[in-house]
Amino acid sequence: MKRRKIGKLFVMGLLIGCLGVPTQASTLSDAKNSKKELEDNKSKAESQVSKLQQKQKKLEASIKKLDKKMSVLDTRLNKLTNQLEDKRTALANTKEELVQAKEDEKNQYTAMKKRLKYMYESGDTNYLDILFQAKSIGDLLNRTEYVAEIAEYDNTMLDRLETARKKIATTEKRQEQEVKEVKELKSEVQQQRKEVKALVADKKSQIKEYEASIKKKKSLISAYEKQIDQQEKKIIQLEEEARKKAEEEAKAKQESNTASSSDTSTSSSSSSSNSSGSGFTWPAPSSHTITSPYGYRTHPILGTKKFHSGIDIGASYGSSIVAADSGTVIAASYNSSMGNYVMIDHGGGITTVYMHASSLLVSSGQKVSKGQQIARVGSTGRSTGPHLHFSVMKNGSYVSPWGYL
Repeated sequence: MKRRKIGKLFVMGLLIGCLGVPTQASTLSDAKNSKKELEDNKSKAESQVSKLQQKQKKLEASIKKLDKKMSVLDTRLNKLTNQLEDKRTALANTKEELVQAKEDEKNQYTAMKKRLKYMYESGDTNYLDILFQAKSIGDLLNRTEYVAEIAEYDNTMLDRLETARKKIATTEKRQEQEVKEVKELKSEVQQQRKEVKALVADKKSQIKEYEASIKKKKSLISAYEKQIDQQEKKIIQLEEEARKKAEEEAKAKQESNTASSSDTSTSSSSSSSNSSGSGFTWPAPSSHTITSPYGYRTHPILGTKKFHSGIDIGASYGSSIVAADSGTVIAASYNSSMGNYVMIDHGGGITTVYMHASSLLVSSGQKVSKGQQIARVGSTGRSTGPHLHFSVMKNGSYVSPWGYL
């Protein structure tokens, strides 16, 4: 019953795990969600493997204890087997002694009966003849004593033989009882050994089921890892496509702005430090120095090629960070990578992110207006120096900020 239950639980877990494997994602947001779901499923499977391994170790420890108990029972069983053999041998010898004692008693009794019969049939004349044939008083006394000794000898021998027979018979009964008790005790130990052996077999069977379950779970984990790797590649591909698209849009927009009238261009140029055609205000009024662009780059700390989700604006420590547009603060917190950061929802699926601040001047849920100071430049989190990391997200995916600045 227990084995069936384990099997059903495993099949159910496997089916649930398979149902939890996401299909191929078509958008960046879907790809990230799929990867997260796969990682969660992998983590659950790893947790299940850990629990199964713990149960397996407990079973193995239990089997060791049962093996020790089995060894004790085997020792006791061998001792009882030898003891039973000795008891049976002693009983067999006693039975032989009893047979001989009965035979001796029977022979003595037969001899005595013959003598009594002879004396009865001959009458007292024989005794009188024996006595009258005496040649002297001394001889008479000797003959009288001889006749008495014969009778006494018969009675004494018969009594001794009867006593010996009874004693041997008593010994036989006692030994038969001892043999019976040892046999019962041996039977009890054999039954205990049988039960322990059955327990060991059952636990070993459970261990095999756990091993099979662990093997299948590990296979499932391996499948999750492969799918996670596929999703990571998909995410990189989609981010690259988004980056290229954003750059193309920014380039097209820049060409469109360049084609406008020189007066309008001059006016736009003079106010570019404060606003853009999209309506966004430059988030770091004190500096326009770009220290790291949007897109793939070699990470300054990790030293690996990674996608940079925004632009880094080099600025002095403590200088002002302002909201690029009006909106609602949806996060104002700290992250080990982002440091002190602010996220603002501007509506229409557009969100801006401001990272590595030295201090935050707004809180989550607060309404802010375009150009309002929300933080101060710093170097918190994963940073090499004072700067503002500014990102733009559209419908949950990072896009090039140049399309909005």
